Amino acid sequence: MRDEGALTQDWQLLGSEAIGVTETAVGFTMDDIPIGFMQFFPVSKGPKFPEFEKLWLKLTADDVIGTDATSRYNLDKFKVTLDAMRVSKLEDSWFSDTSLMQLEEPFIFDAAYTFILAVNDLLSEGNSLTQIKGPVLLAKLKKARFEGVTGQVSFNTQGDRLASYHLVNMQSVVGGRALVMAGMFSSATKLLSYVGADPPYWMDGLRHDSPPDNLVTCAEGFMTEATTPLVAAGSSAPRARAGVGSSSCRPCVAGFFAEEAGQEGCLRCPVGRFMPTPGASSCIPCGLKMVTAESGTGSALLCQCAAGNFLRNSSAEGCTSCLEGLDCPAGVGPPLQLPGFWAEVLDELARDYSVLRCRNSWECVGGLLGSCADGRQGRACNNCKGGYHPLTDGTCGECAAQDQGSSNHNQGVILVVVVIVVGVAVIVVVVVIVVVVVIVGIVVVVVIVVIVVIVVIVIDQPAPIDNGH
Repeated sequence: MRDEGALTQDWQLLGSEAIGVTETAVGFTMDDIPIGFMQFFPVSKGPKFPEFEKLWLKLTADDVIGTDATSRYNLDKFKVTLDAMRVSKLEDSWFSDTSLMQLEEPFIFDAAYTFILAVNDLLSEGNSLTQIKGPVLLAKLKKARFEGVTGQVSFNTQGDRLASYHLVNMQSVVGGRALVMAGMFSSATKLLSYVGADPPYWMDGLRHDSPPDNLVTCAEGFMTEATTPLVAAGSSAPRARAGVGSSSCRPCVAGFFAEEAGQEGCLRCPVGRFMPTPGASSCIPCGLKMVTAESGTGSALLCQCAAGNFLRNSSAEGCTSCLEGLDCPAGVGPPLQLPGFWAEVLDELARDYSVLRCRNSWECVGGLLGSCADGRQGRACNNCKGGYHPLTDGTCGECAAQDQGSSNHNQGVILVVVVIVVGVAVIVVVVVIVVVVVIVGIVVVVVIVVIVVIVVIVIDQPAPIDNGH
């Protein structure tokens, strides 16, 4: 590069993360890199990276290449065995310090997770393992969108990752020179934003918002169009200025808009609005009182109810305030129930719920609607399930096997006793009825006899003597 004059101000050097400036046998050192050199590094640490670090510190070499891992992942089935590979032997020390982690590891994790999500979705859709390959798998991978270890994971129509990149700039600092963070480039928006108030240095030794004129002006025998058409609404020309910059307008990408003609840059769709297509002059409101997690949203699928609200399908108002006793995280899914409450689903489609307060939080646990503590069931988790018995703290404990056997035996004994008692009662009733009938019969006979005797006596009396002459 030195012999070809590439280290002079007539050139501009741009490097990727693969370039490392080290001292070599020919004496090429960091001091040979001129002020203004630029290098791009992919952003490998998203909001979830601290969680990845915690996982990394828990790993051991045995988790990756041990006996169980070899069997689970078929590591011994590789065409080139691990021992034959030209790599350092994996040791526990690799996981003891996250500073030893390479730039690629977080990206490898997100790449593997993307494949897992895609395969899982395809299996859920009814595809067989033999069908999950080629165009079918690629189409599903392109639709992947999630918050990964390295940040927001999404892909363009070619299947390339829409990553973000740090712009590192060689600058003069106290005591010499150093690579300094100077900006950020987003593949999704195609925008380059600078860090701080000052633009980066270029290799002419000066700071510029855009390339120096000598790098973009026409060579001898070439010309540029003299006309400068106004940028249409829905498009932008961020480097459009006299002599240098954009020769045409480009449409705003999804999630951005340009409301007026002549704008130098596109604006993000505000929170609560989205735009799925490029070249927009306005954004579409989510509606139904839904919001978006951030500005610049490019899909209606990212519209959601804010935390503390849930989407009630039976209401034209959409997002509704969370009911007492429910937990409503941001999203469009159904709410969860808080500990100490029990929710009955009155209409699952309309998302109508009735929430009851329980006696305590041991009986009614938090989680999915209608959830009860282990061993409990019924409205407000009021009853113990079969095979469980109430404990003093309000929960239900499972009966031991012998207790359940004894209980079954006792139930059999009780049943026999009940049958005997009922049988005796029936016999007693029958005897009583018979006795009553006999007594009534005797009384009737006695009455009849008395009547007959009286009648006989009356008939047998002599007639009175008539003494009249």
